[in-house]
Amino acid sequence: MKTIKNIVLLSILTLLLVACENKEEETVFKKSSTERVGDLVKKYNEVLKSSEHGWMLEYYTGGNTISVGGYATTLRFFDDKQNNSEKVESYFIIHYMAGKAQGTPLNGVSEYSVIEDGGATLTIDTYNQAFHYFSTPFNGHPKGMGRGMDTEFLITKYENDVIYLKGKQYGIEMKMTKLKEPAEDYMEKTKGIWDILVPWAIYGALPSFQGLTVGDEFISVKTESLKLVYKQEVEGAEKQFIEPFIFTDKGLKFYRKQTVNGISFQELNLVKVTKDNKTTNIFQTEDGKVKLNVQSPLPFDLMTKAWGIFPKHTTPVVSDLFKQKFEEVDKENSKQNQGEKLLEKMRFGHTPNGTTGLTFASKYTKDGSTRGHLIVFNLSYSVPTDDSIGIKFKSNGGKAVEYSHLKPLVDFIESNSPYKYEKQGSTVVKLISTKNPDVWFTIYKLKSNGDPYQSLP
Repeated sequence: MKTIKNIVLLSILTLLLVACENKEEETVFKKSSTERVGDLVKKYNEVLKSSEHGWMLEYYTGGNTISVGGYATTLRFFDDKQNNSEKVESYFIIHYMAGKAQGTPLNGVSEYSVIEDGGATLTIDTYNQAFHYFSTPFNGHPKGMGRGMDTEFLITKYENDVIYLKGKQYGIEMKMTKLKEPAEDYMEKTKGIWDILVPWAIYGALPSFQGLTVGDEFISVKTESLKLVYKQEVEGAEKQFIEPFIFTDKGLKFYRKQTVNGISFQELNLVKVTKDNKTTNIFQTEDGKVKLNVQSPLPFDLMTKAWGIFPKHTTPVVSDLFKQKFEEVDKENSKQNQGEKLLEKMRFGHTPNGTTGLTFASKYTKDGSTRGHLIVFNLSYSVPTDDSIGIKFKSNGGKAVEYSHLKPLVDFIESNSPYKYEKQGSTVVKLISTKNPDVWFTIYKLKSNGDPYQSLP
């Protein structure tokens, strides 16, 4: 009998429990999923327009591999009551665009909307010069890809003045942080970081880092677009890391948290250190355990200005060893190209291709007229000490592959690097090898017509 009572009591409790659950479900889901997403759409749209100065978007581009890197972009959302539409104003800064320097941030205004598309989705609906730069067709990327930019973003979360986004096309996760100052002011601060890290704002220029110091260990680094490349040992094997980053108003921030030698970090902020009347720019963590040293700017402009080398000038302006090497490649060139001769002036620094390096010029006669070629070998430069400059072969340009017999002179210059430099006025610099002082050459700054500003001796 007692057993029967227990069974009855258990059945009653089960029925009560099911009834409570059904009532709770009825309360929680009294709105359909469509209605709930609709509420989120309305809520997020209000949040977007609630910021007086707008938002800073940590904007990463280059498709799902983030091959281009990150750029600071600002977005301010507002109602355009006059035209009965919703607008977004954007500022974007990139220091090189179509081969030209951009001194101020680009600005653009376009229409936007927040819609239901698999969740609350932010879409930029009309063209915006600042925002759509990376979606513009570009020869270097697949058709239709542009530079791998998202213009539709799933809004995944909002908390603590941060909106979390996920690109609909490439799946890159990004953040928008509420601005506490006008967008123009924020972007000018970001531009200041650009100016330190990319001292010559031309196409192809990259941030100049000497190396990463983590604790007491120095790790060599290089840059590929806006990505830091370094190596470290993981489980007994050396592994390469390629990490995109973005310039902020304070320094730089990596796309994800880095852990090197057991020390984790994501942001490195600018600190100016002055010693012996010299100021050094360092980007470091708040506790100073991780430091990224910035490459010193070149002591003379090789990035946007052309300089001349005159290896066969009557009064020596290059060493005998340099002249000898030039004559060797000139002789080989004449042998391989049926009497074609190299001009006795080479271009050093800014090349006709818009890159930096060493440019040979040749001349020959065909059908009674004088013709010629420009052969470019791209170089990179560094400043290993306060009074020296490093020179390294980077790549071939133009007809350099066909004229590979000229590269021994390039190799000669690189193998004797670095060079101490002696400025002989503002337009003449003598470079002397630190490895062999018998190797030296003088460069003369050139006018737009190719003549040197200062006459040769």
